[in-house]
Amino acid sequence: MVPIAKRIGAGPLHALALAAGGVSMLVLPGIEEKALLFVAIVGVGVAWGSIMGNPYVILSNSIPPERVGVYMGIFNMMIVIPMLLFAFVMSSLNLGIVNIGLGFCDGVLGGDPRNVLRASGACLFVAALAVLWVREGWRSGDDLKAEPVGG
Repeated sequence: MVPIAKRIGAGPLHALALAAGGVSMLVLPGIEEKALLFVAIVGVGVAWGSIMGNPYVILSNSIPPERVGVYMGIFNMMIVIPMLLFAFVMSSLNLGIVNIGLGFCDGVLGGDPRNVLRASGACLFVAALAVLWVREGWRSGDDLKAEPVGG
């Protein structure tokens, strides 16, 4: 991904990778041939790889160097909190005396795990569109002329 990020910028690359993951998540529930699962999961892997690196590149280029630790910590919370919220909203755990979670997977999505994949694919598309609004990760034409792709 690094050569592509140098060429078009981390922002557009991240949007493309998230869209690839969205397509994969949307088609995964309909795949019946096992071999095609490997093809579809490549898009999920591309999205995952981008999620693990590109947001940090976008953020690190837009914050003061002396505050990197603070901003990265806040940024990590913006990853973990939605993950915990998603787990709480989608699942339900019965501990005997108390239920934890809202159980939307069973209620709203009909208890079908394929619908969770579809909802996740739609969320990845929304995320791809949202990344396009972030201007810090874009490369201008002047940037491309100043720095060769290989160097």
